Amino acid sequence: MHRYDWLMKNDRLWLEDRLPSREPLPNSINYKKIDEEMFEIMKKAVETVSNDPPKRQICLSSFFNIVPDFLKARYYKFQNQMPRTVELLNSNIESIDDYAVRIFPYVVEKFLKTRYRRLTLKRLQTISKVYKKCSPEVLNWAVKEADKYY
Repeated sequence: MHRYDWLMKNDRLWLEDRLPSREPLPNSINYKKIDEEMFEIMKKAVETVSNDPPKRQICLSSFFNIVPDFLKARYYKFQNQMPRTVELLNSNIESIDDYAVRIFPYVVEKFLKTRYRRLTLKRLQTISKVYKKCSPEVLNWAVKEADKYY
Protein backbone atom coordinates (compact mmCIF):
# COMPACT_ATOMS: atom_id res chain seq x y z
CA MET A 1 0.00 0.00 0.00
CA HIS A 2 1.35 3.38 -0.98
CA ARG A 3 2.18 5.87 1.81
CA TYR A 4 -0.38 8.43 0.79
CA ASP A 5 -3.27 6.06 0.07
CA TRP A 6 -4.56 6.22 3.63
CA LEU A 7 -4.31 10.01 3.68
CA MET A 8 -6.04 10.32 0.32
CA LYS A 9 -8.82 8.08 1.56
CA ASN A 10 -9.29 9.62 5.01
CA ASP A 11 -8.02 13.22 4.84
CA ARG A 12 -7.93 14.23 1.20
CA LEU A 13 -8.46 17.99 1.75
CA TRP A 14 -5.56 18.27 4.18
CA LEU A 15 -3.23 16.38 1.82
CA GLU A 16 -4.24 18.38 -1.25
CA ASP A 17 -3.53 21.61 0.64
CA ARG A 18 0.02 20.52 1.30
CA LEU A 19 0.84 18.95 -2.08
CA PRO A 20 2.20 21.17 -4.87
CA SER A 21 -0.34 22.05 -7.51
CA ARG A 22 -0.30 20.15 -10.77
CA GLU A 23 0.95 21.81 -13.91
CA PRO A 24 -1.82 22.17 -16.46
CA LEU A 25 -1.53 20.23 -19.69
CA PRO A 26 -0.82 22.31 -22.79
CA ASN A 27 -3.88 23.27 -24.82
CA SER A 28 -2.24 22.51 -28.15
CA ILE A 29 0.74 20.58 -29.40
CA ASN A 30 3.44 22.46 -31.27
CA TYR A 31 4.02 20.01 -34.12
CA LYS A 32 6.58 22.26 -35.78
CA LYS A 33 8.75 22.19 -32.66
CA ILE A 34 8.35 18.41 -32.32
CA ASP A 35 9.33 18.02 -35.97
CA GLU A 36 12.44 20.17 -35.48
CA GLU A 37 13.56 18.29 -32.37
CA MET A 38 12.90 14.92 -33.95
CA PHE A 39 14.66 15.99 -37.16
CA GLU A 40 17.86 16.89 -35.28
CA ILE A 41 17.87 13.63 -33.30
CA MET A 42 17.13 11.49 -36.34
CA LYS A 43 19.76 13.36 -38.38
CA LYS A 44 22.38 12.21 -35.88
CA ALA A 45 21.00 8.66 -36.06
CA VAL A 46 21.20 8.72 -39.87
CA GLU A 47 24.82 9.92 -39.69
CA THR A 48 25.66 7.16 -37.21
CA VAL A 49 24.13 4.47 -39.42
CA SER A 50 25.80 5.92 -42.53
CA ASN A 51 29.22 5.95 -40.87
CA ASP A 52 28.89 2.37 -39.66
CA PRO A 53 26.36 0.61 -41.92
CA PRO A 54 24.90 -2.69 -40.73
CA LYS A 55 25.24 -5.88 -42.74
CA ARG A 56 21.45 -5.82 -43.17
CA GLN A 57 19.55 -3.48 -45.45
CA ILE A 58 19.18 0.01 -43.98
CA CYS A 59 15.51 0.56 -43.08
CA LEU A 60 13.57 2.59 -40.51
CA SER A 61 14.38 0.15 -37.73
CA SER A 62 18.11 0.74 -38.34
CA PHE A 63 17.60 4.35 -37.26
CA PHE A 64 15.13 3.64 -34.45
CA ASN A 65 17.47 1.07 -32.85
CA ILE A 66 19.85 3.93 -32.04
CA VAL A 67 17.38 6.40 -30.50
CA PRO A 68 15.19 6.00 -27.38
CA ASP A 69 11.98 3.98 -27.79
CA PHE A 70 9.61 6.89 -27.17
CA LEU A 71 10.87 8.57 -30.36
CA LYS A 72 9.74 5.61 -32.44
CA ALA A 73 6.26 5.87 -30.93
CA ARG A 74 6.25 9.63 -31.46
CA TYR A 75 7.28 9.17 -35.09
CA TYR A 76 4.49 6.72 -35.88
CA LYS A 77 1.91 8.74 -33.96
CA PHE A 78 2.73 12.14 -35.46
CA GLN A 79 4.31 11.28 -38.81
CA ASN A 80 1.58 13.16 -40.69
CA GLN A 81 2.62 16.34 -38.86
CA MET A 82 6.40 15.85 -39.25
CA PRO A 83 7.24 16.30 -42.95
CA ARG A 84 10.95 17.10 -42.47
CA THR A 85 11.63 14.04 -40.34
CA VAL A 86 9.65 11.74 -42.62
CA GLU A 87 11.49 13.07 -45.68
CA LEU A 88 14.88 12.67 -43.97
CA LEU A 89 14.22 9.06 -43.01
CA ASN A 90 12.63 8.06 -46.31
CA SER A 91 15.49 9.57 -48.30
CA ASN A 92 18.03 7.54 -46.29
CA ILE A 93 16.31 4.17 -46.52
CA GLU A 94 18.33 1.86 -48.70
CA SER A 95 16.78 0.34 -51.82
CA ILE A 96 17.33 -3.32 -52.66
CA ASP A 97 19.65 -2.34 -55.51
CA ASP A 98 21.75 -0.05 -53.29
CA TYR A 99 21.95 -2.79 -50.69
CA ALA A 100 23.04 -5.36 -53.29
CA VAL A 101 25.86 -3.08 -54.44
CA ARG A 102 26.91 -2.26 -50.86
CA ILE A 103 27.14 -5.87 -49.68
CA PHE A 104 28.95 -7.16 -52.75
CA PRO A 105 32.37 -7.07 -51.01
CA TYR A 106 30.94 -9.14 -48.13
CA VAL A 107 29.54 -11.65 -50.62
CA VAL A 108 32.93 -11.93 -52.34
CA GLU A 109 34.61 -12.37 -48.96
CA LYS A 110 32.17 -15.16 -48.13
CA PHE A 111 32.72 -16.75 -51.55
CA LEU A 112 36.50 -16.76 -51.17
CA LYS A 113 36.11 -18.87 -48.02
CA THR A 114 34.27 -21.58 -49.97
CA ARG A 115 35.76 -24.40 -52.03
CA TYR A 116 34.34 -23.10 -55.31
CA ARG A 117 36.55 -21.53 -57.94
CA ARG A 118 34.06 -19.43 -59.88
CA LEU A 119 31.49 -16.97 -58.58
CA THR A 120 28.48 -17.58 -60.81
CA LEU A 121 25.07 -15.95 -60.74
CA LYS A 122 23.58 -18.99 -59.02
CA ARG A 123 26.26 -18.97 -56.29
CA LEU A 124 25.83 -15.24 -55.91
CA GLN A 125 22.11 -15.76 -55.33
CA THR A 126 22.79 -18.65 -52.96
CA ILE A 127 25.21 -16.64 -50.83
CA SER A 128 22.87 -13.64 -50.62
CA LYS A 129 19.17 -13.83 -51.43
CA VAL A 130 19.07 -10.11 -52.23
CA TYR A 131 20.44 -10.88 -55.70
CA LYS A 132 17.19 -12.72 -56.47
CA LYS A 133 15.21 -9.53 -55.85
CA CYS A 134 17.39 -6.81 -57.36
CA SER A 135 16.96 -5.16 -60.75
CA PRO A 136 18.50 -6.67 -63.92
CA GLU A 137 20.97 -3.76 -64.21
CA VAL A 138 22.42 -4.42 -60.76
CA LEU A 139 22.39 -8.15 -61.41
CA ASN A 140 24.39 -7.65 -64.63
CA TRP A 141 26.81 -5.39 -62.75
CA ALA A 142 27.25 -8.02 -60.03
CA VAL A 143 27.86 -10.78 -62.60
CA LYS A 144 30.50 -8.64 -64.37
CA GLU A 145 32.17 -7.91 -61.03
CA ALA A 146 31.98 -11.59 -60.10
CA ASP A 147 33.76 -12.56 -63.33
CA LYS A 148 36.84 -10.76 -62.01
CA TYR A 149 37.14 -13.44 -59.31
CA TYR A 150 37.66 -16.35 -61.71
